[in-house]
Amino acid sequence: MRAFFAAALVVVATVLAPFVITAAWGYERTSDVDAYVETVAPLAEEPELRDELADELGVATVAALEENLPFALPDQVDQQVADAAEAVVRSPGFPEFWREANRDLHAEFMALAHDGTDADDDAWVRIDISPLFQDVLERLAGQGLSALSLPEMTLEVPLVRESTLLEQRDNYLLLEDVARIGPWVVGGLLLAAVVIAPGVRGRLRTAGFGSLGIALAAGVTMLASGPLSDRAAEEAEQGRSGLVRLITEVVLESLGPHARNIGLVALAVGIVLLLASYWSRRARG
Repeated sequence: MRAFFAAALVVVATVLAPFVITAAWGYERTSDVDAYVETVAPLAEEPELRDELADELGVATVAALEENLPFALPDQVDQQVADAAEAVVRSPGFPEFWREANRDLHAEFMALAHDGTDADDDAWVRIDISPLFQDVLERLAGQGLSALSLPEMTLEVPLVRESTLLEQRDNYLLLEDVARIGPWVVGGLLLAAVVIAPGVRGRLRTAGFGSLGIALAAGVTMLASGPLSDRAAEEAEQGRSGLVRLITEVVLESLGPHARNIGLVALAVGIVLLLASYWSRRARG
């Protein structure tokens, strides 16, 4: 009977583990600014991100010139602006800009998640690309357009409505609770299973199967990460900036490696414990 209850606890822990692994990963990526920034930093090398920002810069720069100059722009200026915007997003300084911009963005997300109670339906969470805009203007000046004097301007790209984020606030708080409590619950179930298992060999075997259960849960999480990423990216793209989809994709893609690392460790520990239980039986024999 003790062996049956021990096995039942291992099964329950295994069933809960994928949710806990996912919640712990998600909470770390969203609550820890350094973890978030390190996750999205590689996006700075993605052509799609650079093209998206280059387009935003080009359109904003042309609009600013048309609004602030008393004469019509010659046709070739559009191409000069586009070329300057391309050069800026491919410059060596762009990755550092991207990291700092996301650090500021993370602070705004967290403020809404923890403190936001009401939001204007028309208010957006935005990413400030003013430094890139100024770089574009400097490059244009270097191409002989120094006469184009513009007032200091702020350029922000809208990502997602604040009200949309607040709709997900309860889900985030639930994620936070699961991430904090879940590992203790799963660990407690496995510890209880080991304690009630009969004999030294039974406890080693229970611990081994518990570790293999965690490895199995990690494998399930890895398999689910792909469809989860696709669905989240599709939802993120609806009525929002394409940058949201890119950020969502790259964050969710980190779930698979995270689960794989947990699975490999758990698998190794499980095999060692099961082998130990086997040798324990031989020693007794």
